[in-house]
Amino acid sequence: MLELILYFGPVILVVLLVLLIITQGYVKAPPDHAYIISGLRKEPRVLVGRAGLKLPFFEQLDKLYLGQITVDIKTDEYIPTNDFINVMVDAVAKVRVADDPAMLKLAMRNFLNKNSAKIAADLQDSLQGNMREIIGTLSLKEINTDRDSFSDQVMSKASKDMDKLGIEILSCNIQNVTDENGLIKDLGADNTSLIKKNAAIAKAQADRDKYLQKIFEQSHNVLEVILAVFQKSIEVFHQTNKRFFEDIKKYPKVYEMMKNRQDSDSQKTMSFFKTGVEQGIFRPDVNFAIVNLLVREQFDVLLNTDICNEYPFIEVYESIMFTYIRGISTEKGAKVLEDFIQEYRKNRIAD
Repeated sequence: MLELILYFGPVILVVLLVLLIITQGYVKAPPDHAYIISGLRKEPRVLVGRAGLKLPFFEQLDKLYLGQITVDIKTDEYIPTNDFINVMVDAVAKVRVADDPAMLKLAMRNFLNKNSAKIAADLQDSLQGNMREIIGTLSLKEINTDRDSFSDQVMSKASKDMDKLGIEILSCNIQNVTDENGLIKDLGADNTSLIKKNAAIAKAQADRDKYLQKIFEQSHNVLEVILAVFQKSIEVFHQTNKRFFEDIKKYPKVYEMMKNRQDSDSQKTMSFFKTGVEQGIFRPDVNFAIVNLLVREQFDVLLNTDICNEYPFIEVYESIMFTYIRGISTEKGAKVLEDFIQEYRKNRIAD
């Protein structure tokens, strides 16, 4: 019996050792973790989504979380923008350990055996610090109205710090922006007002186009069309809140829309002038391109100076229109203009 034990003993020990290695050393890493086996080799073995063996007592197993991590990067105090308005920003970043081998090594140095919540907590201060720096470079309007650009800038700046930790930023979403004095609410009111003004101008221009087509079909010459449109515009002015004209400069997009419409109208106006010359209404020796530019500049005066604070809008408008029409009209055209003015003065609505 002793002889059998001595004979088969080494074999039994080997079998037991193999069983121990298999039962105690067999590991399988899930897809959202990296298993790092170190101890016997200079470079550790990394298992992701596959199985492997580690030698008990000689090798160590560490784990690195690879899944997507949500980091709340809400500022915990008001931060001044570049126009000195204090804001608080609530944002959420999605991050993960980068796939690149070099980045993976950096992550192994910083986040071994930490769960997703602990990793998020470790990253939070750095992400918040980067967001605070970006807030200081932007205006309140830029932060609130162009949040995609804001979040892109936060990601771009924070990525430099995250790269050093082996972390990749997948996304950054700005969820809420608040300020101390309710200015964001005022911006929303401005946007609503802007939409209403755009709609009002678009409708007025569409109505004018329909009216212009109707008048064109009924008139004997282009000057009658111009004067009819002038009279209609006076009626529209009296139906429009005067604040509309005072406020228009506050809304660059609305003003740009009106300027673009002027560009389109200029082409039609040049065609009108040419037809007027053919009809004997306008003088053929006039450079109508220059006249058109001068008239446009004069109308810009109405929107960009305080002249209407000194003189009634109607008086300024009439002076521009009648002065230029007299200057470009033939004797025939001047007769049409004077007949119109005489009738217009009788029926003029008091300003």
